[in-house]
Amino acid sequence: MEQRFPDTTIRHVEGHQEDFLKGLQRSEIDLARTYDLQIPDDIEFSPLVSLPPYIVVAETHPLAHQSAVALEELTGQPLVLLDLPLSREYVLALFMAAGITPTIATRSAYPEEVRAMVANGVGYALFNVRPRSDQSLDGRKLVSIRLAGQHRPMTIGIATLRALARSKLIEAFCGHCRARISRAYIPGMVAPAMTERSRINK
Repeated sequence: MEQRFPDTTIRHVEGHQEDFLKGLQRSEIDLARTYDLQIPDDIEFSPLVSLPPYIVVAETHPLAHQSAVALEELTGQPLVLLDLPLSREYVLALFMAAGITPTIATRSAYPEEVRAMVANGVGYALFNVRPRSDQSLDGRKLVSIRLAGQHRPMTIGIATLRALARSKLIEAFCGHCRARISRAYIPGMVAPAMTERSRINK
């Protein structure tokens, strides 16, 4: 993006969903690449790609060799919860919709910490974002399993303040994201189409 527009400086801001929404409403940021979780009416959300939930276990877990797992099969098993605002509510809502109360063994606000605990046998985890690497930071292997049934996905998209007209530069950035984030390809991640092809080939 900066190569196409050399006079532009992009300031990268990290945070969670609530930070981004407040930042947009306070005009502290121009846009956010985020998820469609509890988007208020004054925020315009342009979807890019939907990510279904999936289960992650250690390679030694009894469910590791299954092609799909239903939430009911996880009853009583320890959950390592990704404890981020709105993300945790999303995960817990999946269980609530199925009439199941998860057994939360521990929680962390850091995805790599969750992956490391799962890889070391603490429990299973639920994610939507799937990195290309199937290893935790300590080198132990993780296995990703499709979550059986129909579940609300999380959608990656671009959020902007609805009251402000998008400048040509913002539109150009949105176009840049649309060209590089899709069902077929997501930088650094396993895209939904890649997972579907792998399942068909098996």
